[in-house]
Amino acid sequence: MRYEWLSMCAVLGYCLFSAFSRVFVSDVLQIQDPITFSFYIFTLGALVFTIANIHRYLMLFSKLKNNIMNLIYLNITTMGSWLFLAYPLKFIEPAIVSTITLGIGPILSLSLSNKFYRKSEKSSFDILIACGLFLVILFLIKLCLYTHERNNISLYSKIVSLLCCAIVGISIVFNGFQTRKLIDDDFSSLDILMLRFILLIVVSGTIACIYHPSMSILTEIMDKKIVFSSIIFVVLPLLLIQISMRHLKPITISMMMPLMPVLTYFFERYDQRLIVLNDTLYAVIVVFFLILLATYIRLCKQVVA
Repeated sequence: MRYEWLSMCAVLGYCLFSAFSRVFVSDVLQIQDPITFSFYIFTLGALVFTIANIHRYLMLFSKLKNNIMNLIYLNITTMGSWLFLAYPLKFIEPAIVSTITLGIGPILSLSLSNKFYRKSEKSSFDILIACGLFLVILFLIKLCLYTHERNNISLYSKIVSLLCCAIVGISIVFNGFQTRKLIDDDFSSLDILMLRFILLIVVSGTIACIYHPSMSILTEIMDKKIVFSSIIFVVLPLLLIQISMRHLKPITISMMMPLMPVLTYFFERYDQRLIVLNDTLYAVIVVFFLILLATYIRLCKQVVA
């Protein structure tokens, strides 16, 4: 019971740090290229996890042979979850980004339930909630494209940002499956965090070097804002969510996740750079209650079963 309460606090910490960091990173990205920024912060994050896990190297390498494909899929979905997140945070209100990426998860999970779960049944409540989430996402897309104006953001940048949000939302769902498989195969939280960013770093580093051949990596990577972004955007949230996954059921985590877009919205209120609309709050609250309701219904079914 003690571990469950600590894990719930870890999820709350994840929501808090993720919400604050998305608003902070959105501001930093106004003067940073998203790909280069991702290369810097995830290289620092991976370095921290690698150093922290140095005592498990021999044990870890002995398990790699039987999990190569899982690790490849983990890296691919991690890249989709994180590399494509930086671009929309540069151009779209962070609360909208968080709400769209979170809302896609339940819709996709429902669509793929028969593929990943045997004898999965879709109730009318599940379908109604998925339709509700889909309508809210459409509303946010319309809000972003037509009514959410901000400082000369082109229509092209908004469309690409929304496509990136879709990639992030889809990748998060599949990344959860791969993470769960590795946990079941006795990989520790630090093992997973140490190995998951390899592809992201290679791809983002290659692109950054091609488009910015004169960049000074050592100088820029140690910039105070880069280091702080890596800590609050990568290291702390991911460490907290990995810890929570060890002691909480996925459905418990799902019930708490909708707090993140709500907190993001309220952090935005203190950022004078952002034009925050009340319509965004309405959409965030609707998604919060829809996901909470969906998770509660699913929990009740498990209890009855």
